[in-house]
Amino acid sequence: MERTNSPRSTPSGSLAALEARLERIERLLEPLAALADAAMPGSATLVDTFDDWAGRDGRVDGRVRGLGQLLLQLSEPRTLERLTTLLEQANALPAMIATAVDSADDAVARAAHDGVQLERVVVNVRKLVHAMMRGVGDADFDAEALAPAFAPRTLGALGRLSQAVVDARALSRPTGFLGLLRSTSDAHVQRALGLLLAVARELGRSLEEAEHKKLAEDNDG
Repeated sequence: MERTNSPRSTPSGSLAALEARLERIERLLEPLAALADAAMPGSATLVDTFDDWAGRDGRVDGRVRGLGQLLLQLSEPRTLERLTTLLEQANALPAMIATAVDSADDAVARAAHDGVQLERVVVNVRKLVHAMMRGVGDADFDAEALAPAFAPRTLGALGRLSQAVVDARALSRPTGFLGLLRSTSDAHVQRALGLLLAVARELGRSLEEAEHKKLAEDNDG
């Protein structure tokens, strides 16, 4: 039986099929070509703007290298781990703030229940802050000399002193000279007197050093 050739089996048929496919591909690419043509002016403007800025700045290479180093540091495992921890803490921050606000509200409510005049507290705190700012802004303010006052051991000693004063108010009674002499036999009193004498000695030494420093500054001036 003789086989008849289909239109695609002939050279002319294959060429026609190829042209049809090319036309279909061209129609598919027409939207992309139009989009590229529309983007060309904007891209040219952007490139011109960047070139103008780079010419005026003169430090583009250094900025690019710095940006590259920053990206390398940010991509390090330890940095990423710290950033992740920071983000987790940031996510927990609203709950922490809510807890702090609830605690403050509870403290204010207890203070009001105990008869504390909150309006007077606000006024006194404002006066205290103002006095502290005025003192810190004074020309004779010496931050280094004040630093030991906030040391943990100093704050601990002041706390014990405050508690002792509170407890002593309930135990104190009028005492004469003979009672004062008898109390010196108490071991606790002896220890406290030794502390007071040591404080007096160190205070005198500190005052003497301050006077010498002041005289030296006056002579230099």
